[in-house]
Amino acid sequence: MTTTTGTDLAPRLRAFKHRLDPNPAQATLLAQYAGAARVAYNMLTAHNRAALAAGAARRTELAETGLAGPELAARMKAERAADPTLRVVSYQSYSTTHLTPLIRRHREAAAAIAAGADPAEAWTDERYAEPWMHTVPRRVLVSGLQNAAKATENWMASASGTRAGARVGLPRFKKKGRSRDSFTIPAPEVIGAAGTPYKRGEPRRGVITDHRHLRLASLGTIRTYDKTSRLVRACRRGAQIRSMTISQAGGRWYASILVADPTPIRTGPSRRQRANGAVGVDLGVKHLAALSTGEVIDNGRPGARQAARLTRLQRAH
Repeated sequence: MTTTTGTDLAPRLRAFKHRLDPNPAQATLLAQYAGAARVAYNMLTAHNRAALAAGAARRTELAETGLAGPELAARMKAERAADPTLRVVSYQSYSTTHLTPLIRRHREAAAAIAAGADPAEAWTDERYAEPWMHTVPRRVLVSGLQNAAKATENWMASASGTRAGARVGLPRFKKKGRSRDSFTIPAPEVIGAAGTPYKRGEPRRGVITDHRHLRLASLGTIRTYDKTSRLVRACRRGAQIRSMTISQAGGRWYASILVADPTPIRTGPSRRQRANGAVGVDLGVKHLAALSTGEVIDNGRPGARQAARLTRLQRAH
């Protein structure tokens, strides 16, 4: 028989979040990537919402003919298999059937315009003034598709009762300036702090040597406000970077680096805690806490202490 101690645990996922300090060109690129992910999110959301609406309308038509129960469900299943407009699709399927041809069309139109073709003839898209989707890394666009698919899955699970918690609404479209800008790039891209190579073409060469810069895939190397020392130490202990998520909040950009850390979590008491022994604690109101050793810790009542100061500040305001 074997026993498991508090330190014999599997590697865990950890996230290191750093506020970025991009230069104007990098800030523009971050906004462009976030906008591209938002466009991809809205594309898949629009497709699945249309499929859900068409499916609901078709179900109503069949119900009016007298079908109900298992027969209605079986008929809807058969029609969804035959008619793609009735099916909610995954991000993988949408990426293959819709995103890839769209990127190809943007690329071909841009190449034709660069070769001297009339832009009005080479590019007839009413939504965008010029082709652009081929200039964004595919992983950024797929990130938007993944978020849209997950939102739809959450809604369907909530509607069917298999998802616990509050009821989740049907995914809504993201709007520039109102929705949270973010995108995720997985670890096959070059991501990391000190010891990670700079992007080809950047002024600096070799690897990052300080704790104030992050290499963020095709975005290049961006300075951070806070030090990356904890992330560097985790990687030196053997942690593997899984992905990075770039997000904007309050007009500031952040990078969240997700790693799989092999360092086990200590769940048992430390040596010092074991040496000092155990003590029971009873929290109260009159007294903050009463210990099993007989010691009583008084309640500091910070609210009462600051009441007079709060009154003066309110009068001054």
